[in-house]
Amino acid sequence: MVQEEIIAGMKNAIERGESLESVVQSFVNAGYNSYEVQQAAQQISSGASTIIQPIQTSQAQAEQNPQTQQAKIKQQPLQTQAHQTQQPIQTTSTSSNKKTKKSGKKWAIILSSILAILIILLIITLFFKDKILSAIS
Repeated sequence: MVQEEIIAGMKNAIERGESLESVVQSFVNAGYNSYEVQQAAQQISSGASTIIQPIQTSQAQAEQNPQTQQAKIKQQPLQTQAHQTQQPIQTTSTSSNKKTKKSGKKWAIILSSILAILIILLIITLFFKDKILSAIS
């Protein structure tokens, strides 16, 4: 299952114009097992010609060779799965950005409130310093 996720993510990145080497490095940096990433890269590079070819060329070859048509049918579910995997990832990153913004606003309000309280205490101390000193001594 992890292998399928890696392959789907790699195909997605390659479709967006990234080189295979940079994609491999990115997955390793993200914490995936380097052996699994290398295996996925080998699987993708062996099938890279089918990714790079335009759809029209693939359709013309499929009409000439029935075996190619069967291979195309097998590849379509993988591509569909790659697109399905992509959508939840985008939703997660969007929701995490919203949480970060909300928590940032929350911290700003809390810190501003503390600052306001400290400023008020300073002003009160300056006005009533004589009474405070006489109460202490």
